[in-house]
Amino acid sequence: MKSKKDRIMGLAVSLVILSMLVTVHVFGGEPGVTETSIKVGSSLDMTGPIAIVGKSVSDGMSVYFSAINDDGGIHGRKITQVIEDHGYNPSRAAASVAKLNDRDQVFAIVGGAGTPTSKAMIPALERIGLPMVGLGSFSPEIADPPKKYVFALLTNYNDQMRIGLDYIVNDLGVKKPKIGMIYQDDDFGKDCLDGLERQTKMYGIPIIATVTYKRGAIDFNPQVVRMMEAGVEYCFLATIYRETAGVVKEAAKLGWKPTFMVSSAASDPITIKLSGPAADGLLGVACGELLDSQRPGWKEYLERTKKYDKGTPGFYHSVGYLYAKVFSEGLRLTGQDLTREKFVKAMEGIKDFNTGVGPNITFGPNLRAGAHSAFIVKANAKSGQFEKLTEWRGGK
Repeated sequence: MKSKKDRIMGLAVSLVILSMLVTVHVFGGEPGVTETSIKVGSSLDMTGPIAIVGKSVSDGMSVYFSAINDDGGIHGRKITQVIEDHGYNPSRAAASVAKLNDRDQVFAIVGGAGTPTSKAMIPALERIGLPMVGLGSFSPEIADPPKKYVFALLTNYNDQMRIGLDYIVNDLGVKKPKIGMIYQDDDFGKDCLDGLERQTKMYGIPIIATVTYKRGAIDFNPQVVRMMEAGVEYCFLATIYRETAGVVKEAAKLGWKPTFMVSSAASDPITIKLSGPAADGLLGVACGELLDSQRPGWKEYLERTKKYDKGTPGFYHSVGYLYAKVFSEGLRLTGQDLTREKFVKAMEGIKDFNTGVGPNITFGPNLRAGAHSAFIVKANAKSGQFEKLTEWRGGK
């Protein structure tokens, strides 16, 4: 027969187990979710070749989450972040999914950086059933075909190349432009090329020259000479900040003066800062508001960035803010009973959501590409800023 002490101990253990079961029932037993907090992870390049992007995205997310937390959180839960550094290495990015899920027990991943790294993460996300909002890639393959747990927030390269080429043909009135492309020899560059090829075929315009460069390259003389010899007059660049600067400075050095067009990956004042006078006149496709935008949501973003003193306003910084804002909207729509599956369902209900800092976002049961619009900008080397040439266009 059990002693009184044993009976009391058994009752205590039962109460603990009952308490645990009630907690699981209330909070769905979801990783990273408590009564007062939600833990999210991010997989970014914090030390590699695009660390400047990773740090900006991280800071932008921190600004929005800080504002939300100061306002009491989402349904009473404040958001905490865990940052995993993938160093722009696809294998490390893939491994980061398991680390964040198993070791850190995050509810979801919010924020990525890089096309090859984002693509490497998707199989693990789908296998685990871990939602990710904002992959840090403009690749059409991220969301097409749609993946249940992956929500892309950036206007993809097909749409960007269409908007860029439309501007040259229709706004500038150049019906048969001599087009070439310098692109990074990886998924990022190939996606840009695929997007441009798709749009030139629609117009019946040939691409007269293409040439690649390796990630991390600093010498762009061979690529520029190739474009010059081919007679390219409109040169599309699948480059980020440093590489864009390398190309336009080399072109200026050689006296070559085509019209350059960059994707939103380089449509940022950082590009002008690195390029100097050589950037003057550079055209770009932009997916985020300019610093002097009068959009109410952008003004709020600037005020919050100043208040929390986390990073410097700019494209990738505002992208991080956008990631956090759309994720938080998904949490708001999900309600108090937060599970991964209910969150995914709630995200599918987002329709024409005004982010204030980027394109409006729409998702659906079979729609994971949330954005389709952008606008054209032009670099002013003297002011160090891009100037807006068109309004937002190209949305579905």
